[in-house]
Amino acid sequence: MRTHASQATSHSTLASQSRGRRRLCVARSAGLERASAYNAGTAAYRKPPFRAAILAGKSYPADPEQLAALFTRFEADLLPDERASESDAEVRGAVCPHIDYRRGGRVYAGLWRRAAEAARQAELIVVLGTDHNSSNLLTLTRQNYATPWGALPTSRPVVDALAQAIGEKEAFEHELYHRVEHSIELALVWLHAILGDHTPELVPILTGSFMEFINNNRPPDSHEKLAALIETLKKISAQKRTLIIAAADLAHVGPFGGQALDFITQAKLRSDDAQLLEAVCEGDAESFFGQIQAERDRRNICGLPPIYLTMQILGPTHGQITGYEICRADQANTSSVSVAGVLLW
Repeated sequence: MRTHASQATSHSTLASQSRGRRRLCVARSAGLERASAYNAGTAAYRKPPFRAAILAGKSYPADPEQLAALFTRFEADLLPDERASESDAEVRGAVCPHIDYRRGGRVYAGLWRRAAEAARQAELIVVLGTDHNSSNLLTLTRQNYATPWGALPTSRPVVDALAQAIGEKEAFEHELYHRVEHSIELALVWLHAILGDHTPELVPILTGSFMEFINNNRPPDSHEKLAALIETLKKISAQKRTLIIAAADLAHVGPFGGQALDFITQAKLRSDDAQLLEAVCEGDAESFFGQIQAERDRRNICGLPPIYLTMQILGPTHGQITGYEICRADQANTSSVSVAGVLLW
């Protein structure tokens, strides 16, 4: 015969198991609801003929004439670049900021002034942008990208080839993040402004964090999916004139609220960025990644993935810096974001 104590224990165990099952059911239900909402959002994103320019009218003018006037003002402020030459038309890649134009306009203007002819001659433009929202290493989309000047057509055959190389699930599982991510949009809007009547095909690719490679002392190109993307784009670039763009900012430093960065800290930031950009201009992807890994990404280089992948796709290359700025990162001017423009041949 069971004692009252054992009966109480049994009832308590059953009650606990029942509560656990209820919590599991609730969690499963919530998970299904989130998945359903995400799938519905993805379907809504794919339905229109293009990915809308979500920052138009917010971060920059939606009116094409007003936007063109804004770009012209930035271009008018530039000093002559004596390094400009006919070889600029042979540029194969570029590092372009993805900060807003108000803060980074001079860097954008300096870059696209010299990269314009290469862009106008390109048959295909691949834009690798930092993914600030998703944990996915790579995220593709078949959507065209709209700007105030119209829509740039995405090359579905190239996207299909990349999806086959890295896997359909990896490629499109987080596709909805293209809708809200600003990195590709801000690079493309200025690019579209200088294209004129030329309409190359586009391949927009979001690139997620490389922290797993930093923490595990592992080169990113050793990852099967990244290696497949690099090799596929190398082959495609060999078949048609291609421009590879890394839509990438550099360091994000400071307390983002609190005591402002002092002169010595800003000078150190410039020095560290100069070493990093030297590796980019030398086409040394191993050194570029190695510098960031050595400091465990202490300076939060959000452009690491797109810049690294751009360098790996291009192979041996050399570059020139067309502009560099340290921009305020918060309203109190306590933190900074650094950006640069780089041409790669």
